[in-house]
This record gives sequence, C-alpha cells and structure tokens, in this order.
Amino acid sequence: MITMLLIGLIAAVGNRIRGGLFGDRIRQVIPWYGTTVARISYGVVLGLSALVVSGDYYLAAAIVPTIWFGLAIAPFAPWQFMQKLNDIFIMSLRGIILVGTTSIVIGSLHDHTAGFLYLIVGLLMGPVYYISTKLPAVTLFHEDPSNTDTNATAEVVFGLIQGVALVLLLS
Repeated sequence: MITMLLIGLIAAVGNRIRGGLFGDRIRQVIPWYGTTVARISYGVVLGLSALVVSGDYYLAAAIVPTIWFGLAIAPFAPWQFMQKLNDIFIMSLRGIILVGTTSIVIGSLHDHTAGFLYLIVGLLMGPVYYISTKLPAVTLFHEDPSNTDTNATAEVVFGLIQGVALVLLLS
C-alpha cells in the first residue's frame, strides 16, 4: 500500500513536471532541457517504478523508451481544454496512443492481461481531463498561482493513475 502511494505520487509529480512545471527553472540548471528530455525523464520515473514493483530489469528498461515514444507520437492536445462534447473521446484516443506501446511491452514481457488493462489507463485520459475541468485549479500545480488552467490538475491525476496502475498490474 505504501509502495502504491509513493509510486503514484512520484508518477503524478513526474507527469506534471513533464507537462511543464518548473521547466524554466530546470533550464537554468540544464540548458538543453526541453520536451524530449522531460518525456525521457518521465519514462525513467515509470521504468524505475516498474523495476521496484516487478524486479524485472528487462521490463523496466523497455518501459522507458515506450513511454517516451507514446508521448512523442500522441498528438498535442488542443482538446485537453474540453470545449466540445467529443473532446473526451479524442483525449481517450490520445491516451490509447500514449500508453499503447507500453501496454504491448507489459503484455509481452510480463502478462497479457496486465498489458490489456494498462491500455485501459489510456482510455481514462478523456474522463480524467473532463473531470479536471470541473475541479478548481490547484495553484500548487502551477508556477504562477494566478493560473486557472486545470490541465495541470489533469496531468497530476493522470500521472497518479499511471503510477498506481503499474503497481497494481506488475505486483
């Protein structure tokens, strides 16, 4: 239970940082930091989480590039603001693209059912972003407290779900 909570929180923070939190501060220390490095870093977070839970080095190593790949090919989401009814559906498709290769790796190297269930995490992206638009903006998730964008909340929640799912599916 503690492992699930810790990995979930680490994944939540990792996904929010990947989404841009502290980007300018990180660039002051690491000048070449950008989207690609953020995606790889988030892959490392989930890969290390998988290693802690499963003890499988091959699986953990394979998760890192698949997370990066999914983030790289999933189209940027103008739908993330949930302004139209079909945005939930489109964000869920984006979520499937995002976790699809990771699901294949989990299914191939660990368990077919776990791989399929991880794909469901992608389906949850649309509802997570929709529900997040109904919540108040959490200033903790923004560098600028006056920012009322709820995408940061959605990134945190979706990262939490990814981390918890890894613990549940790989244990």
